[in-house]
Amino acid sequence: FCQDTEGDSPLHDAISKKRDDMVSMLLEANADVTVANNNGFNALHHAALLEIQGILNLIFCSTKIQSKHAQSHEIYVAFLLANFFLDLDCI
Repeated sequence: FCQDTEGDSPLHDAISKKRDDMVSMLLEANADVTVANNNGFNALHHAALLEIQGILNLIFCSTKIQSKHAQSHEIYVAFLLANFFLDLDCI
């Protein structure tokens, strides 16, 4: 994976720009949502902090994220918090 000087991955950048299409493309290409930037935020944290419900839905409802990271405690906790506060559509 690649990161800029702030530690942001292409997925972080797509989220910052609210580019649902790019987020979808990166997820389909198996972008790792657990890569953290220099502030310690992964893509899930980033989308939650920016309160971008549509992108959180894309990330959490992706079958790849559910199968690839199903056992990850960090993903599970982020999923529960995002669902509680943002009412995700994929539940």
